[in-house]
Amino acid sequence: MRLIFTENTRRFCRDSWDLPFHVALVFAVCLTACNNTCFTFNSNPPTGTINIKASNPPPVCSLTKVTSAVRLLVQTVPPCTSCSESVRFQHVFVGIRGIDIHASSTADDNSPDWQELTPQFAKQPLRVDLMRDGADQGTRESLSEIAAIPAGAYRQVRVRFAAALSSKDEVAGQIACGGTSLNCAVMGDGTIRPILLDVASPVLHITPERITGGFLLVFPDIENNLVLEMKPIWTWFAPANSRDIGLRPMLTANAWFERGAPDEVGTSADAVDQLSSPRVR
Repeated sequence: MRLIFTENTRRFCRDSWDLPFHVALVFAVCLTACNNTCFTFNSNPPTGTINIKASNPPPVCSLTKVTSAVRLLVQTVPPCTSCSESVRFQHVFVGIRGIDIHASSTADDNSPDWQELTPQFAKQPLRVDLMRDGADQGTRESLSEIAAIPAGAYRQVRVRFAAALSSKDEVAGQIACGGTSLNCAVMGDGTIRPILLDVASPVLHITPERITGGFLLVFPDIENNLVLEMKPIWTWFAPANSRDIGLRPMLTANAWFERGAPDEVGTSADAVDQLSSPRVR
């Protein structure tokens, strides 16, 4: 049996790598060096037939991108019941101006190929309360309509916040931070504290260590639910040239995918299986 397999293998190699094949291969490599040229290559070894089709410009043989549907959900978190009122987050309000995903975990804000999921928030930032009284760990709300993006693996999520309300903005949702601020935490005793964000670029990047499985796999022809869990934490903050050092609230976030549409958002009850891998906390 081994001798027959070896002989067949050699015959296959001998038939494939004959002179016409080498000529066609060299011709194909030459075509790849030409700008604005694309080609298709077909070989039929038993008959010795080789077909090469070149086209110019490339759109003649360009590949069609496969898109998929993505729905954005935010998972609210309950307040801490054992914390004192002065440090207990009762509500966390944020103004979201955009949410995007990228295939690269190292892409910065100036990198190309960010896939925008909420273009409607550019002119009308969405006002969201990330923490609700009586909310359990599974309470979710839909943030936007379903977006269509190319299928593939994505390794970074970017949440862009509106730093302040301008006269041109129309904000969807209640404003409770006072003045023009859109991002704040309301404590149990009623004190309002601003969320610590970079004023020049108020962005929250969710990188692989905060994404379940390290990446988001967007399948074609399946509704993909991107779930975001953003919650406040306390951090030490020391402004430059200032003695105002102390604890300030900032946001941390996790992200994961679930297939199908969960019942919480009032859509199809035919939810496909949820990802079983543990979430990063």
